[in-house]
Amino acid sequence: MEDASAAAIIDARGILTGWSEGARRLTGYPAHEAVGRAARELLAEAVPPEAVSARSGTVMVRHREGYLVGLRVRACAVTGPEGESGGYVITAASPGHGETSLAGLAFQQASMSMSVFDTGQRYLRLNEAACHVMGVPEETLLGRHFPETVGEAEHMRGFNWHLRHVVETGRPVRYESYTGAPALNREHAWVTEMWPVRDAAGELVGTALAAFDSTEQYWARQRLA
Repeated sequence: MEDASAAAIIDARGILTGWSEGARRLTGYPAHEAVGRAARELLAEAVPPEAVSARSGTVMVRHREGYLVGLRVRACAVTGPEGESGGYVITAASPGHGETSLAGLAFQQASMSMSVFDTGQRYLRLNEAACHVMGVPEETLLGRHFPETVGEAEHMRGFNWHLRHVVETGRPVRYESYTGAPALNREHAWVTEMWPVRDAAGELVGTALAAFDSTEQYWARQRLA
């Protein structure tokens, strides 16, 4: 597969002044259509505040063909010869693309479903097991609010309540449920661990979760009862 990494240069006014071939592959916009535009015009929604403060995170871009693309971006500030702000160099890639760190590979290949959300319950990352449970690739969910992806079922409202509770209290929770899943053809028992994710300054910037399929143990307890 062709490398899909991308780079763009934004001046101090937020105007795109540079555009790589990788950026074209990810967004569909050739350089002559991107350079000279305000960077915000390519965004499908506002950048999450925690991504702005950290200068990294997942943002939603509207592809030239109209659909949404979730991109993992990082901004590096540049300065002029007199120390003045010269804007930013932005690098971007599809989440999980080119993952080489041991921690990243372990996350992607974990046998349990693992996901990361921002403080507004929007998907930032999913591993392979989570994508299997949801029945869609990661890029389909990135940047979307959890309730938008699962409908109005009562058990999903409870799941979302626990996600919000972690953000509101800053404390981890253990959540047990017996529910269906978008891509599974029968209900399963789940044990879900949710915990707050904090940045280097201690600020809460998201929620992570790991969900274990405990169906066999659930039915064993039912038989004993």
